[in-house]
Amino acid sequence: MGLDLVQLLFKQLGESMQMPGLALDGEAYCCIAFDDQVLVEFQWVEKTQRLILFTRLGTFDMNEELRILRLLLRANCFWRATGGGTLGMDGDYVYLSYAFMPAGATYQQFHNDIERFVHVAEFWEQNLHEGIEGFETEVGGALPQNLSWHI
Repeated sequence: MGLDLVQLLFKQLGESMQMPGLALDGEAYCCIAFDDQVLVEFQWVEKTQRLILFTRLGTFDMNEELRILRLLLRANCFWRATGGGTLGMDGDYVYLSYAFMPAGATYQQFHNDIERFVHVAEFWEQNLHEGIEGFETEVGGALPQNLSWHI
């Protein structure tokens, strides 16, 4: 039932984006570019019944490594600046990932979660690429509303 629901959600998403036939492929994978800049990958995990969204945000100045890693950890704490997702690293690249659980989800929830994920990814991509000066204050203090996750 989980994969069937996810395929239905993708069909509805495709219709709303004028991309008829949008679906996960035979490997339960799909990739979509949003706003011509954020490439979001989707992978269905049958064992956990979750759809994993992930995107590679980029790299950062390794001279600032300790400072930036601390910042990323603070942003992850209680999803303070990740919209419910998780920031992590693989090699030198920073990634944002999010686990969508489709059981009982509506199309509007699916759409809202993707939209929030894309906004969070844009926020982090911009700040990783443009530098992090003064950014700690923003993460430690008031964040744009669409980045926080209410628990």
